[in-house]
Amino acid sequence: MKKFLTGILITFLLPSFVFAEDISVSDLLGTDEEVKAEEVAQLEEQRTEEIENELQISIPDYTDNPSHIITFIDPSEEKAGVEIDIDESGYKDITSPYSLPSLSIGEHHLKFRFVDSIGATKVLEYDIVIIPRPPIIKAPQFTDNNLIISGTGLANSEVVLTVSVGADHYTEIAEINGDGDWNTAIEFDTVVDGIYTIYGYTRKDGYASNPSEPAVVQYGDDVTTNINSNSDISFSFNDLDFDNIISIIGQNPDLLILTVSGILFGGLVTALLFLLINKTNRDDHDTEIEKKINGKQKNEKTLLELFGEESNKEVKKPQKEKKKEKRVKKSKKEKKNEDIKEPQKVENEKEAIFTRRDFLKDFKNFDPDKESGKENKEPTDKNKKDVVVTLTSKVEE
Repeated sequence: MKKFLTGILITFLLPSFVFAEDISVSDLLGTDEEVKAEEVAQLEEQRTEEIENELQISIPDYTDNPSHIITFIDPSEEKAGVEIDIDESGYKDITSPYSLPSLSIGEHHLKFRFVDSIGATKVLEYDIVIIPRPPIIKAPQFTDNNLIISGTGLANSEVVLTVSVGADHYTEIAEINGDGDWNTAIEFDTVVDGIYTIYGYTRKDGYASNPSEPAVVQYGDDVTTNINSNSDISFSFNDLDFDNIISIIGQNPDLLILTVSGILFGGLVTALLFLLINKTNRDDHDTEIEKKINGKQKNEKTLLELFGEESNKEVKKPQKEKKKEKRVKKSKKEKKNEDIKEPQKVENEKEAIFTRRDFLKDFKNFDPDKESGKENKEPTDKNKKDVVVTLTSKVEE
């Protein structure tokens, strides 16, 4: 029995040994050249990333802007500048931001040469592809069984259009003239009711653009309605009424957000104005109460103002006395004319000025006192009135 089972096992395993193939280690791990090429590619990618970070530059793989704007910095300490070479045309100095010189459709090779922060010269290379810009599709229209489509795009290129209605799809190619205009018509055996969606892309020299914004038209019940995403947005309060206001707000949540924001902003401004007016009225009320409590403010004067008033009074006083003396002199002269027997007296027009030094020099002649310190003779009231003492100089008329 054992021999029988052994024979059966050998019979089934023998073909596998006959057709088996050896798998080498190189087949599993790859050849040395492939491993080295992969390592080199990784090192080059790492080096490129380090240089990009140092130059702070980023270039897209493709763009539909032939005058793409590039920004960068000069990492050198001496600010040696950055140079660019486009399609092996030679290096030239550039400054950030730099706009590419309206490159043609297709692939272009860019080289950036600069000096890094340690003074080493480095070169950074890029491949950039300029693709056409998407076409602009105007509002399509139906004429009989034809769908008329027109628009603008890249001059001297072609636009590939796709029309979808339900599960059906139609393709049409239109030429764009030198002015950038194009138009075409798609003929249908039978125009079915439904929504027609049209989009396209521009193609030139084997390079295609991104898809355009779709244009949508609805056909049915002998009515054609354009639903174009490029149409202008308009709004009118006249279109609102009590029947459709809820549905309009539900379809346009941004309108609800705008309305609520306007109400909140208006309430905030009103509250601020109310607080400001209330504060102003309260300040005025406090000022009136303070005036009532403190009463009228007294006119306070400084010492300088007080002494100034006293000096002005003292200066004016001799002038009044002088006028009195003149009137007295005048009456005496009139008396003298009437009575000739009275001796003539000559009055000095100028008033004598007696200083403090003259007074102290011989004060006994003017103020003789007794040994006890009392006055020998009390001055009369007239003498007291005639004596004018001032600490200021004489004011001339």
